[in-house]
Amino acid sequence: MINIGQINQLDVVEQLKNSFLLEGGRYGDIQIAKNELPQGTKIGQQVKAFVFIDSD
Repeated sequence: MINIGQINQLDVVEQLKNSFLLEGGRYGDIQIAKNELPQGTKIGQQVKAFVFIDSD
């Protein structure tokens, strides 16, 4: 379960050119820039990420 406005422990599910997708449950995949995660992050790894709703 995702908690909006809080830090969440999420699974990395896909690597893109400049970002990763994190498993977001009912919110769908959550995109995060590669430079926001530790170097060497891989698919299947769990990472901590602050989740918020972007109005754009």
